[in-house]
Amino acid sequence: MALLIDFENLVRSVEEEDIDCEAVFRLADEYGRVLVANAYADWRIKDVNQYQTELYGLGIELVHVLGRRHGALIKNAVDVKMAVDAVSLMSSLPHIDVFVIVSGDRDFIHVLKELRRHGKTVIGVSPNKAVSKDFSALCDRFLRYEALTSTLELADAEGIEEVRSALTDVVRNNPNGLKGSELKTALRRLLSSSFDESAYGFRSFASFLNKMNDIVRVVPAPAAGGDLRVFPLSTGSAATSEQESEAVRLIHQAKLHNLGYDADVRRRRRVLSRLFDIVTSSGKPMAVAEVHATMETDDAETPTLGKLVKYARVLSMCGVLVVEHRQNDAFFRDQPMSLASHIDKLESLVLAYETAVVARLLAFSGGMPAIEAGQVCAVLGLDGSSPDDLDYCNGVLEEAMQGATDDPLSDAGNRDSAAATRKNGQSQT
Repeated sequence: MALLIDFENLVRSVEEEDIDCEAVFRLADEYGRVLVANAYADWRIKDVNQYQTELYGLGIELVHVLGRRHGALIKNAVDVKMAVDAVSLMSSLPHIDVFVIVSGDRDFIHVLKELRRHGKTVIGVSPNKAVSKDFSALCDRFLRYEALTSTLELADAEGIEEVRSALTDVVRNNPNGLKGSELKTALRRLLSSSFDESAYGFRSFASFLNKMNDIVRVVPAPAAGGDLRVFPLSTGSAATSEQESEAVRLIHQAKLHNLGYDADVRRRRRVLSRLFDIVTSSGKPMAVAEVHATMETDDAETPTLGKLVKYARVLSMCGVLVVEHRQNDAFFRDQPMSLASHIDKLESLVLAYETAVVARLLAFSGGMPAIEAGQVCAVLGLDGSSPDDLDYCNGVLEEAMQGATDDPLSDAGNRDSAAATRKNGQSQT
């Protein structure tokens, strides 16, 4: 990552305290290895040159930019030099993917747009006095400088009740939960583009949410990586939260993501429903690519073609989608398929797909019945406290256990070749 500091802007905007140079550098260090660290200023100015030794000791390079004199004042000329260096770094050091920009000057927004256009992550830092809404809105994360050195308690934070109210509204409108990154984006839309948990004394969004445990229920990010999920507190108890956390672990352990599996039951069953409707209404075999093209014309929530192919592979491996005319040189997505004769209603298709998913879970647990119906409900995104959902999951589990001696889906998520197609046909035979 790269750290670029408009040091003149920082010194002039922070009132009644010395600049904590280490706090800014520590923030940058959290995002990766700091390859470039520059502090820009006209170092002739008394207010800034007193920090030269501290900055040098941190390994921050002092970039001297002569300002223009206007009487007794010196006009800051740092912006242009910082902008040139930021754009230059994208070509000279393309492996830098995070830029921490300490400025806040609205004139810098064009550079932020260019960084984001090239896929760079932008972390913005501004003193309270210098915050620009345009600048903060273009940052992937925005922090106020004062928050980096603050020991503020949440209860004493200004505006905390407004944050609590916005948080309550967002999670209430998302009873099925949402990712931490999605929640933070929603809060920034409701509150301010400069919203960040650091303003309330927290180093991470997770610790901030855990403090709001009277409003939200947080399911931690899985050990294998990913984002935490946040639910309204009213949707379940701590036991439910633990069950969902276990479900996330099982999903990663069984590598269900390799199958394109979507844990959101509404989205998953919508995809299966659209696939069923399109294939049955066509009256003839259809390739997955054709099904996807039809979905795109009438469905705002169409999955990608790659994801739909993974759905089709699972259904093919469990005998629900049958390849009509095998073509050894054609990709799986281009081969015409039809539903097996016993799949005469949507419920049968959904049951077959979800049974295959649970069979995968059992295969990764050695085929032993170590998985309970409540865990199956959590993995499938159903309500473990509902008798109907629990009965359904018990039935799925029993059916999956009957054929869980091996894992028929072991390679379903990553094959798209003629050889894989031939193997699919052999499995179905």
